[in-house]
Amino acid sequence: MTVGTITGIDMSLCMCCGGWFIEIDNATYRFDTLPDNCDLNLENETFPVSVKLDWEKENNPCLGDEIIVKRIVKN
Repeated sequence: MTVGTITGIDMSLCMCCGGWFIEIDNATYRFDTLPDNCDLNLENETFPVSVKLDWEKENNPCLGDEIIVKRIVKN
């Protein structure tokens, strides 16, 4: 699993915006959904949140920085 830090909500108003920002290996990505089996509730968290996750880059990104979170736990 990779260590990352969820830094906050993407409040931008655009067609491809929304979700949460996450820092992984000195790069910033965005994701908009958590896996179904996830116990993490980002609506009630105080950012930043340290996490461990399995992830991959989105195959058809809209802005180019989107990822798919496969598994995630609070670190």
